[in-house]
Amino acid sequence: MLPNLVLGCALCCTRKNWGQGVETRFGDGTKMKRESVQSNAPTENNPAELQTVFAMSSAMRRACSLDQVLYTVLKHLINYCHCCDAGYFLLDEPGHNSLQLKIAYGFPPEVSVDSLVAACQWLWQKAFTTKHPRVYPNARVLAAPLVTNGTSVGVLCLHSLTRATIFTPRTIAFARALMDLLAPYVLSFQLQEELRKIKAEREATCLDTDLLAILSHQLRSPLAAIKGYAATLLREDISWDWNAVKDFLQIIVQEADNATAVVTDILDHSAMEIKKLELNKEPVLLRNLCAKVVNELKFSTRRHRFAVIFSPEVHIVEADPARIEQVIRNLIDNAIKYSDGGLIVVRGEKLGNEIVVSVADEGIGIRPEHLNRLFEKYYRVKNPKRHVTGTGLGLPIARQIVEAHGGKIWATSKLGVGSTFYFSLPLPERKE
Repeated sequence: MLPNLVLGCALCCTRKNWGQGVETRFGDGTKMKRESVQSNAPTENNPAELQTVFAMSSAMRRACSLDQVLYTVLKHLINYCHCCDAGYFLLDEPGHNSLQLKIAYGFPPEVSVDSLVAACQWLWQKAFTTKHPRVYPNARVLAAPLVTNGTSVGVLCLHSLTRATIFTPRTIAFARALMDLLAPYVLSFQLQEELRKIKAEREATCLDTDLLAILSHQLRSPLAAIKGYAATLLREDISWDWNAVKDFLQIIVQEADNATAVVTDILDHSAMEIKKLELNKEPVLLRNLCAKVVNELKFSTRRHRFAVIFSPEVHIVEADPARIEQVIRNLIDNAIKYSDGGLIVVRGEKLGNEIVVSVADEGIGIRPEHLNRLFEKYYRVKNPKRHVTGTGLGLPIARQIVEAHGGKIWATSKLGVGSTFYFSLPLPERKE
């Protein structure tokens, strides 16, 4: 709807400009004679100019990206109107102190566009500031500003590199009219981008607020337990036997591990939010890695039994051992939390060109409406029988780690029977 409104208003301004003629200044301030070009308006005697206007307006109506619209304009000006050899757009983008090169077209490989932009800065800067087209003294470079509501939003620069033709009053008038048509669209697009960024920042702020709430809640319990048991052990009016001291110390260690897990999840989440997840890949034997995690976690529960079953054809994969261990630990830890006992099976098998590792429990199972949301940030399924600690970030982090390795992660479940979580990793390509 917005591009159509912009298009209609701009066409009215364009017709007005064509009827009034054009007055252009050379770079040194010399005026070019004002000429009426009404009889040569693009809607009458010049099919190439008309095609350029329609191509641009069509791209705007299709809600193409700004780059696509600018590319369409340059392509038609150069290939169909034959008024120049090459050109580029400079836009006044928010957050920058100077005009930024947005897109260029038609320059041969041996020509440095950046050098041309720098060399012609005085020309396009004048066009942008004065809001009037400027032509280089030899009439081989044209700078036409994009002006809407008295505000310059950018500049179109056209170069005649090899042709003997120069920029005539008619060509300048057409370029100016075209920029009057394009300028409102550019401004509206930039405003929409700014609104999108503001919305994204607000959403990020909301997520950070949720993250802080989770962090404070999840750290309060382990810190309170650590302080309570440590203070109890320090009491001088009671003599504790070694078994009681050992039990207290085990609880302190376990709660410290819980607090460490919360902080680790927060740090990993923050790193992934800013796309700074680093992988240090090396040959990894998944069977040994799974067995290591099981041997460490089996001491945290007395109600579960564990089995690690890998088929003989499972080979070494190229992966970050610390990150993949984090994934395995998260899946096994969830299996312990969401089952009251029974067997937990860690299985590995080769399927095609990848290794699939699964962790199956005999727990409460997960309803279908929850199954599809397991890997969303902060989403947690409650255990109706007991309180389960966690940030709701473990599975989303596991997904990002697996996907960063080129694999996939998913889950299946049956209520009252249990759940199985799977992740796959690609096998390294064999060198001939």
